[in-house]
Amino acid sequence: QVFLKHPWTTAVHSLLAVRSRRIAAMAFVARLYTRALQKNRLATNSFTACVLYGTGDVMAQKIEKAYQVNPTGKEAYDYHRTARMCIFGFACAGPLLGAWYSLLHRMTSVFRYEYVALQSSSTASWLSSVSAMYRKDVLDAGAHKRREVLIKVILDQLLFQAPFLNIYLMS
Repeated sequence: QVFLKHPWTTAVHSLLAVRSRRIAAMAFVARLYTRALQKNRLATNSFTACVLYGTGDVMAQKIEKAYQVNPTGKEAYDYHRTARMCIFGFACAGPLLGAWYSLLHRMTSVFRYEYVALQSSSTASWLSSVSAMYRKDVLDAGAHKRREVLIKVILDQLLFQAPFLNIYLMS
């Protein structure tokens, strides 16, 4: 009882309560976002990209102002630039990135599993027994996950980033 009456324990308990409420709020937002993704992936990806591109442009313009590296002729905040970034995020980046990274995840699924040959003693036709000839085991080792990530990065850099950057710079 004496231990709980010290002022520092009260402060610690109040900080833990605030942290607990913040975590609960973040978990609630994460559940809402997950439901939105499940309900309408395209709209959610587009809106998310719009917010991220717009927020990134706002921060970039604030940094430009703080370090006085504004482009020539720019004297005030450029709302049109932020609007262009939001529109690009919503109309182009959200749908493209959402589709590409889903495709990339499906393309590299082969690196998440090991296909083990099974002994077949059935007398059924060869064609009907093909699906029963292999067992699919999930690979959990860290080396396999690192290999999958490395392959995703390589495919992303080689197949997607150059065309996407051209679209971004030309829009």
